[in-house]
Amino acid sequence: KFIGLPVGEVLKVGKDFLDVEVSETLTNGDGLNVMIKREIVGFRANTVEKTGENRYRVWPNEMPADLHKVRPHQPLNRNLDHNWQQALLKTSSERRIAVDIELSGWQEQLVLTMTSEEGVSVTHTLDGE
Repeated sequence: KFIGLPVGEVLKVGKDFLDVEVSETLTNGDGLNVMIKREIVGFRANTVEKTGENRYRVWPNEMPADLHKVRPHQPLNRNLDHNWQQALLKTSSERRIAVDIELSGWQEQLVLTMTSEEGVSVTHTLDGE
């Protein structure tokens, strides 16, 4: 299993929430986890509420039973960054360049020349039989 990247630490575990201090912004849908006795205990953040500078209250979709064993200052990792996932789903930036295409023939050759709107040109010659 992938534990992800360290993002902070757990300050407190409540009945159905965790209070955490982090170095990264957390959002609803993030996948978070802690290590308890060499076991990864993970959960999906259903609701994330900012409670102070770099502090959040996180309500998991389901509260793992072992999460109540977490002690204060236990390292917190994120193995799914919801904002990053959403950014990857968006259309990548596109760059369109106008190109003039000229196809000509000379003796036993085809000559293809392409020139961009900036004046950059390339020519390819194909010999015939």
